[in-house]
Amino acid sequence: MTDAAGATDKLYSLERMGEQPEPIDPWVPGSTSAGQMLWLANAYAEGAEVLADALVTDDFTRQFTSTRVVLHLCRHAAELYLKGAIGVATNQPPLATHRLDQLYAQYVLLYPQEHHWLEVPFSRQVLSADEGLFPGTMEEYQRTHDQRFRYLTDTKGKPFMEFEKFDVRAYAEAITSFRQALSILVARIEFPCGFD
Repeated sequence: MTDAAGATDKLYSLERMGEQPEPIDPWVPGSTSAGQMLWLANAYAEGAEVLADALVTDDFTRQFTSTRVVLHLCRHAAELYLKGAIGVATNQPPLATHRLDQLYAQYVLLYPQEHHWLEVPFSRQVLSADEGLFPGTMEEYQRTHDQRFRYLTDTKGKPFMEFEKFDVRAYAEAITSFRQALSILVARIEFPCGFD
């Protein structure tokens, strides 16, 4: 397991060898703020992939709280992607919401083609309209989904219930697929002439 001291040792080792990390310029690809949001979504997905892979190799502490960080990055990547894609299509700011079901409903109207479908590495129920045999049963889950991975409890202190174990290898594979697909979707929207 790599810890902060190990990372610091690696950095000092690079410096002793004359190899210092280059400073990163404050630049984001994308010609509009919506386009930049797409690329930021891609970065969140990549961060989730790196941490998920680190869980597999035991370079990130294998504990429940670490899984929340990984899934929060995925969820935020999905939210930013939907908002960016909506902004590119409408040339207006997207809905001011964190609810993926509302954003996804607007997204599929703007991008109905199958090659724009978004697959997420968490329950797809969060993207679906709360309809079917028991309308309204998903309302609380969808309303609080943006908090589920950032916090262990809701705003009233009630713990979020999780029922399935986090299969590290399966999630790592799903997150890699999510990141790869998201990269393609971002490129499709930013450079439509090169894909369609």
